[in-house]
Amino acid sequence: MRSRSFCDARTSLRAQVLRWRLDACAQLAHRTGGATSARRLKSSRYMARRRRILFPGAVYHVMARGNRRTRIFEDDTDCERFFTLMSEAVERYEVRIYAACLMVNHFHVVGETPRGNLADAMRFINGVYAQWSNRRHRRTGHLFEARYRSIVVQREAYLKRVARYVVLNPVRAGLVATPGAWPWTTYRGTAGLEVPQDWLSLEWLDWAFRAHSRGEAILRYQEYVNLPAKNLKHADGLAIGGTAFREQVAAFAHASACDRSLPSVNLVRSRPPLDTLFAARSVGLSVDRRSIYEAHVHHGYRQGDIARQLGLSPSTISRIISARRQPTRVRMPG
Repeated sequence: MRSRSFCDARTSLRAQVLRWRLDACAQLAHRTGGATSARRLKSSRYMARRRRILFPGAVYHVMARGNRRTRIFEDDTDCERFFTLMSEAVERYEVRIYAACLMVNHFHVVGETPRGNLADAMRFINGVYAQWSNRRHRRTGHLFEARYRSIVVQREAYLKRVARYVVLNPVRAGLVATPGAWPWTTYRGTAGLEVPQDWLSLEWLDWAFRAHSRGEAILRYQEYVNLPAKNLKHADGLAIGGTAFREQVAAFAHASACDRSLPSVNLVRSRPPLDTLFAARSVGLSVDRRSIYEAHVHHGYRQGDIARQLGLSPSTISRIISARRQPTRVRMPG
């Protein structure tokens, strides 16, 4: 009886706290004429922290800042270590990095998660780096001021805008005159000024700039980076893209917040079904190993699902995927 009373009391308390939060939101909406902004709600102490928007194939602009805006990169050794962890994350979590910039007290990364596992990759990068940095510099406490911030990016029209915004950070901060003068961005590798880091993905240049060759895409990228950049900030802070895209992301975020059992499926960008990816199999032809690799890494399908679709063993699929992966050695700017 005593245990039951305690549970009833705890349930009642939770219900009361929920009512307080709802009342606070209603009052805030009333004071703003029903147009409560996401920024006002975010700053309210009654609101729980926003859940991550995670789904296979999502493209993100990821940012994190030092605690109390202090340095997180003290010297080149720190930057090299962070890039090495990014390399390991690409191999371990099969994420794709399109652009990155390490500043003194914060960093920016643009990447894609074919498996919808941004949280796992960033937990590894930030967690391992924070522990390593504290040991190296004999510090204690939090290195980063808060969780990393992630904004979903509309791939078709906005990926190249965000990539440009990231590599121009040192120029806007007045640290250098040109993006190529800052050693800790991916600009030089992307622009063909030096051998790119092995973990840097460049295939997006071909379709983003509608080029017939990689060389043409690189030239267009160089020209584009030097164009005046538009402001990428949006009021909701959830997504960067067109109106319809941002509304879809907001609806997905709302559904996820209301139903915690909702799986993190792609409600924004659909992936082709397996029978379409392996159409050659249906007419008796052999399946290209590259198609198997892309189905797993690029489209986020599990190896077991691919094996069942093709009538192969999971171990065979695993060997094919492993054989296509290239070693990720970091080549730092000279």
